[in-house]
Amino acid sequence: MVWKSLTPQSVEKPAQGETMLGAGGTDKTALELAGTFTAKALDIEPQPIQLRIFAEDYFPNRQRVYSPLTLFTS
Repeated sequence: MVWKSLTPQSVEKPAQGETMLGAGGTDKTALELAGTFTAKALDIEPQPIQLRIFAEDYFPNRQRVYSPLTLFTS
């Protein structure tokens, strides 16, 4: 998952980062994962944030595929 601040100019520490929820493998045809985004655990000060989930393919030169944006205030 990847996140970033929607208002980086209005906070002292704009949020930005990413983390992997899990990894597949060349022998996998599907993968089901669960994850939780917790601003406090990531030391993110209150601010509007956009959060997206992404998947990466094993084939070379393919770009990440992103979910629709989820917007919330941390």
